[in-house]
Amino acid sequence: QEELTAESAIVQQMRNDRYSLFEDHGGWESWKRMIDSAFQELIDRHGGRRVAVFCHGMVMATYLCTVTGSPDPFGYTAGYTGLFRVKASSRGHRSLISWNETGHVRDLLAD
Repeated sequence: QEELTAESAIVQQMRNDRYSLFEDHGGWESWKRMIDSAFQELIDRHGGRRVAVFCHGMVMATYLCTVTGSPDPFGYTAGYTGLFRVKASSRGHRSLISWNETGHVRDLLAD
């Protein structure tokens, strides 16, 4: 059962200023640099291999802003256990291959 409700303090705070979510990390730009750096480290460390990253949907949404050039992480909605696939070249090219795949849990999701 979902514990976060419309009445939760963080939900109310985000309704007033959704970017306040990143205040504990120095703001949106600082948060984004931290996420981009972490993914770049994974790419550098595991070049040429497939890597699975398990993370919160906002982490992935933030990185997708880098991959797609979008300025808005709130435009990427992740379902529970949604899979996102990104292809990363050693020359710095990034491609979004799939977004929010949920076929692996199809039988568990409500219609």
